[in-house]
Amino acid sequence: MGPSIVLDKSSLQTLSASEISVLNRLYTFNIVPVLVTEILADLKKDKKDDRTPEQEVVQLANKLSQMDSAINENYMELIRASLIGNAVLMDRRPVVGGGRFVKSPEGKIGIVYEETQEELAILRWQDSLFNDAEHAVAERWRQSTRRIDLEGFKRGYRASEDFQNIASLEQLVSKVNLYLKRNDSNTELLKMIVTEFGFDQPFANRVFLRWEGLSMKSVKLFAPYALYCFKANLTFYLGLIGNLLGTRPTNRVDLEYVYYLPFCTAFSSKDNFHKVLVPLFLEPNQRFISGEVLKADLSKLRDDEFAKNLDGPLQDKNSPTYEAWKAAIPNWEPTESKQSKKYSLEESRKIAQDNEFLSELPEVTDPEVLKNLDETKIDFMIRKRSVRLSDPCPCKSGKKFRDCHWTPDMKTISR
Repeated sequence: MGPSIVLDKSSLQTLSASEISVLNRLYTFNIVPVLVTEILADLKKDKKDDRTPEQEVVQLANKLSQMDSAINENYMELIRASLIGNAVLMDRRPVVGGGRFVKSPEGKIGIVYEETQEELAILRWQDSLFNDAEHAVAERWRQSTRRIDLEGFKRGYRASEDFQNIASLEQLVSKVNLYLKRNDSNTELLKMIVTEFGFDQPFANRVFLRWEGLSMKSVKLFAPYALYCFKANLTFYLGLIGNLLGTRPTNRVDLEYVYYLPFCTAFSSKDNFHKVLVPLFLEPNQRFISGEVLKADLSKLRDDEFAKNLDGPLQDKNSPTYEAWKAAIPNWEPTESKQSKKYSLEESRKIAQDNEFLSELPEVTDPEVLKNLDETKIDFMIRKRSVRLSDPCPCKSGKKFRDCHWTPDMKTISR
């Protein structure tokens, strides 16, 4: 798998099926919850051209491949985990939830990831199946975005002296960083974070009990991901007040994509809000790729016969995909891809049986054992996924699953 990439809806919409295929070959597509919600919300969108809202959702859902992607944990769950001391790795990889530790008879420890509710929902959407709850969620989302009043917020607040007379977003981010650093050991900063994200009093008590138990007070060390998200919100609010950001209601929705930047190497969008704000939150080993540029790059890689035989993108410094690979893996250089192995019926059946056996192993429940387990040092990992016969084969050969590694006794969903 290549470097992880987050796409917003504006970027996803522009890509053709063949360009999505190239994307899935060269990137790990980190599907963030706000994208899934925006896609579902199109159920209540006004009819466009000759397509129904349902057809719009189906078209977008079909661009979300199950095998070459990961659905990131919701940012609120990660903020909660960060505040109570659970590590949230901000290492450019998707944070996937729902895993359970299992133990083999030989004593080997592994993690099994079941399909999430979001993944199962996307599979249904691809087949034009929507339940009443999803229609209700789509309607509520549409109504809530209409109620966002950023102009009213802007009129109701005035920046403190620390944040007045700021001429650019770059200057604002610098000031925000200075402010957070200056208040890093201040309990009031932690209170602002807990209040900003709406946690209830019992949870707040748990957070501050942990905080008081520390000998060295540092919010950055105490809850780095929670602090990062608070920084994003503070920058957004001050940008509105200082006339540095627009007050279009959907800008508040688009801000949620910023929360997921620590979990990707590249981020792509056609939205002007993202184009001005996102680059200010990226680290040196991350890349912003405009939706227009990403589409052109994937199209070029799709049409280049030599590129199809490479284990990665073409060596081209003008290619954002190549630059993303170099950013994620500094010593990487393109090499000729090894021929994908075509397993025999017996080999494929054994692989399926082995994976089924491992996924059904007893779960590790002993608290003392779990406390000492390290997810980075496990013996095996099983990620359960549904693959349709018409989907690209997981081996990335470019063939459909039915024409490559499928065997007749596998559990499949035909379409």
